[in-house]
Amino acid sequence: SYRLTMDNTQIADLADGDPLNNGADEEFFFGVDQPDPILIAVLPNDETSLNVDPLLPPTVLKSPPPELVLQFNPGQQLDPLTISSESITVTRAGHDGTFGDGNEQSVSIGYVGVGDTPEEIVVRFAENLVDDTYTITVDGDGPNPLTNIFGEVANGGDDTNVQFVLDLGARVVAVEPQPVTRAADGTLSQAREQVIISVSYTHLRAHET
Repeated sequence: SYRLTMDNTQIADLADGDPLNNGADEEFFFGVDQPDPILIAVLPNDETSLNVDPLLPPTVLKSPPPELVLQFNPGQQLDPLTISSESITVTRAGHDGTFGDGNEQSVSIGYVGVGDTPEEIVVRFAENLVDDTYTITVDGDGPNPLTNIFGEVANGGDDTNVQFVLDLGARVVAVEPQPVTRAADGTLSQAREQVIISVSYTHLRAHET
């Protein structure tokens, strides 16, 4: 809340030159409501904005983002003391596209902090992201909620979840021509007519390999 004080001994009526209110000070009180921090956009590096509408399908990315920029409603001043890897978390589904079935995996965050403006948060990953479905969670009702400097909790006290899918496609990561194997007795044998090609994880059908 704010208080405005008018020193009427210094303010005169233009009509007769007398001080306003006979020279007595006047005070006015008013308040300014700061809206809750609301996530309005998530920007992957060199990609278009992720879809933040939970009623629409998640955005599919074709390259792994090394960082994400979380943008909140204009004019926000997020509290840096509440920006952490506990208030901002990223989880991947575990290659089944679903959450809540117990095989999810937390994604390590290398850095999280205020971005170029007080209404932005930058998240950088500590590991390379793999093909999977991901959920970004802004804590609103947990033990470490994100707030602004006025103490308003993000999203009115509810968690905010944004999903995206990373689909890198099949990539060759190793080629082993004429592989050598060791038998139980220790002897070595070489498959001269074989080549082992290792690819990154992807949902390939048999005829695609």
